[in-house]
Amino acid sequence: MSNVLHARHAGLHLALRTYGHGPVHVLAFHGFGRTGTDFHFLEPSLAERCTVYAFDLPFHGHSPKPRERTLLPYGKEE
Repeated sequence: MSNVLHARHAGLHLALRTYGHGPVHVLAFHGFGRTGTDFHFLEPSLAERCTVYAFDLPFHGHSPKPRERTLLPYGKEE
């Protein structure tokens, strides 16, 4: 199983795991109440072709709860 990494940008923080080591990069986001470990099953079939970045969304897995109880900071600024 992959180690938990942490991505931080502009005060936002998400935990993630990487699976595989191929040249194609795939971003994977789980459903409500789940975690990035849901994508572990992809590693055997995609390891050579893809690197899967499986995120733990806010309030899930190893991602911390945001200071504010809103997901607005995770949206795109205009």
